[in-house]
Amino acid sequence: MTVSHYALLHNEVNAEVGVINEMKRICAWIGVVIPSVAALVLLLGADASRVEQDRMGRFRNLGKAFYENATTQPQAVDEFKKALDLAPNSAREHINYGLALLKAGRTKEGVAELERAQRLDPKIPHTWFNLGIVFKNKGEYAQAVAQFEGLLRLVPNEPVSHYNLGLLLKLAEKRDDAVREFETAGRLNPNLAAPHFQLYNLYRQAGRAADAARELEIFQKLKALTEGAVIPEDMEWSYYAEIYDPITPRPESEPSPPPKFEDRKLAGGFDSATAGLLVLDAFGDRRPDLLAWSSSGAQLYRNGTTLVADAGLDGIKDIVSIAAGDYDNDGLPDLCVITAAGAALYHNNKGKFEKSALKLPAGHFVKAVWIDFDHDYDLDLILLGETAALARNNGEAGFSDDTAAFPFVKGNAIDATMIDLIADTNGMDLAVSYRDRTGVLYRDRLLGKYEAVPLDTLPAGAKGLTAFDVNNDSWTDLAADGLLLLNHQGKLEPLAGLEAKGPLTFADLANRGIGDLLAANGVFRNLGLDHFEKTPVEIPVAVAVVESDFDRDGRADVALIAGDGSLHLLHNATEIHNNWLLAGLNGVKNMKVAPGAKVEIKTGSSYQKRTYLGVPMLFGVNSYKIVDAVRITWPSGLIQNEVEQPVNKAIDYLEAQRFAAM
Repeated sequence: MTVSHYALLHNEVNAEVGVINEMKRICAWIGVVIPSVAALVLLLGADASRVEQDRMGRFRNLGKAFYENATTQPQAVDEFKKALDLAPNSAREHINYGLALLKAGRTKEGVAELERAQRLDPKIPHTWFNLGIVFKNKGEYAQAVAQFEGLLRLVPNEPVSHYNLGLLLKLAEKRDDAVREFETAGRLNPNLAAPHFQLYNLYRQAGRAADAARELEIFQKLKALTEGAVIPEDMEWSYYAEIYDPITPRPESEPSPPPKFEDRKLAGGFDSATAGLLVLDAFGDRRPDLLAWSSSGAQLYRNGTTLVADAGLDGIKDIVSIAAGDYDNDGLPDLCVITAAGAALYHNNKGKFEKSALKLPAGHFVKAVWIDFDHDYDLDLILLGETAALARNNGEAGFSDDTAAFPFVKGNAIDATMIDLIADTNGMDLAVSYRDRTGVLYRDRLLGKYEAVPLDTLPAGAKGLTAFDVNNDSWTDLAADGLLLLNHQGKLEPLAGLEAKGPLTFADLANRGIGDLLAANGVFRNLGLDHFEKTPVEIPVAVAVVESDFDRDGRADVALIAGDGSLHLLHNATEIHNNWLLAGLNGVKNMKVAPGAKVEIKTGSSYQKRTYLGVPMLFGVNSYKIVDAVRITWPSGLIQNEVEQPVNKAIDYLEAQRFAAM
């Protein structure tokens, strides 16, 4: 492909010089140096597709970030227009440009773009929903009805559209039809208050006093539950009101050096049958520390290397497991330590753990998970084992036994982890494995309501549960010992042919922007698109393993306990030339250590998302020289975008007040 052919193909400029200058500018953004026209031609022949994807990706990334920030929405119009100019027949670009125009108050132009998009691809729900809202607000009710009916043909279970269709039918004096739509909206999302208020009025007008009283009671209860919510109920918002931003995973076949580790043995004497590890910021200094334990005791290593002699953990025996969580929101992670005697809390006093007088439910437990069960901005505690319990955090009043509020199923639980099964939602689900039955997924239905759903693809006896977006498609996957369950739009299905064994951990060892897999039988390079390739690298066979950038050099290190009970720190000495970003969070209205926040890293056509657990996270960004956008979804559901972030830096993001709701 010549430069002039390339220019004609993309219809961007008429002169070859213009194309060359433009391509040089693009390549500078992604860290590629083009010394000559000849080199550019070679690049176009080999990598033109990736360069164009990165260029389009950058416009989309900046457009969405600007759109979600109320102070920069006019800039979103410009960025989405650049994307549309690159792909004038793309329904996606017309949708996003149209939404940006609507947000900027240019309603007529925005409607025209959405209508063009609908003609190009009528199967995208976003056009139907947003046109429905616009026409409703303009008083063009027949057109609005047609749009919501069109959306519900595509997505029959979208509750907000049923509600809006109900309003329109009510205005048209079709009260029976309106009742049906409001009832459907309330059934599909029991947490919505507005449908019940509408039903109260319609039932009252129809003389159905008992039904009206019931609906009024439900409405009042729901309003009380959401009193003071960060995001008020908005019946003109749904998932389809947002920027249309499907994530397309890409292959990662570019050559990279093989992983290389410097193995440092830190200690021995751990019982391999009961060993465990976790990473925490014990001292609140934005540095990862390492906690190792087994039935014989626990040890804290500052920055993963230096044994802390006065950590307050001496004398704790018969340890089964430990979980870290900041239950009093002082910015320091506390511990729930489970022993043969039960569960106990240890408060963190500047890196020294002191046993708390606060009581937890009694029982024979093997696993603790900190989770904000009721979304009231403090951490509650799920305890699992032969028995199960929910300890609700009541602040200074301590913890109450609210086990009856959680739908625990019968079974002998052996492991658990938090996971967001459905991407881009506020719920935090809980995956649990059992010794005597297949797994259970406890779905967060919000407002302190959970539902137990069978997870038959998680076999009995599964241990080492870990949640991680393996293929960068924005859907969090679930791993267990030797098993990887890929999240296919909310369905967890096993990846066939995976040869990894033992506990699985994911770490981007060469900063390529995708997580490689570490297993008991070696290191597997992630090739993207659900493919892994075993490397010749050998590491100690592990019974417990974690990853973090312990020395903050921009490389993911690995800590593990081997089968002989020895504790190792594997310093990452891979020959890396790629860039990175170390992202830490500081909550203000949210919890200080922001557990459960989602962090998305967008660089050109590359995308990553992870769940924040109180310790700064390392993101490799390949050869990109800048991060287009760091997108943070705080536990409250509010969104913060930081654009054009520098690479090879540790950056702490303070919760800001310039937000857009999900």
